[in-house]
Amino acid sequence: MITVTDVENTFSESGNLPYWNNYLVSIGFGNVDTMEQSYFCCQHDTQPKTPDTFKRVQAILDTTTLLIGHNIKHDLQWINAIWKYQGAVYDTMTYEYLKYNGMPQMYRLSLKECCARRKLPAKKDVTEEYLSKGVGFNAMPWEVVEEYGNHDVYITMLLYIEQQKELGLWKKK
Repeated sequence: MITVTDVENTFSESGNLPYWNNYLVSIGFGNVDTMEQSYFCCQHDTQPKTPDTFKRVQAILDTTTLLIGHNIKHDLQWINAIWKYQGAVYDTMTYEYLKYNGMPQMYRLSLKECCARRKLPAKKDVTEEYLSKGVGFNAMPWEVVEEYGNHDVYITMLLYIEQQKELGLWKKK
């Protein structure tokens, strides 16, 4: 199974990695073959944790043959701090960096910019208001976090498919 992932986490002044007194708020997945998605609450101020999160996420990872993300190294640090994944990975951000010869100042590498270049659905900026006020994902309304995370998974799936088409590797199932 080819799987897209995206995580949302808390962030401290030291950074946003798992070993800097931060925690995982949510994790989302998308199946590239079926375009089905699943989203899990891991630790949020008001939303209860999704039942059986650990087992359900590990089951997805166990059946994944290729894990995709935009800046996948960030997601993998969180995933491997809690679960186990040692399979193949693909980074849509790295593809963009290589495609444009490492010139990110001309060709922005954010998910928002990568999707805009290809006229894919726009990234939802539903969290900007909260983040600008210093409100982290853990304290935002859960509906906002879920909408934001699910949409990031969805547009990363679309971006991956477009990149595979550019490479001549996309075969519709």
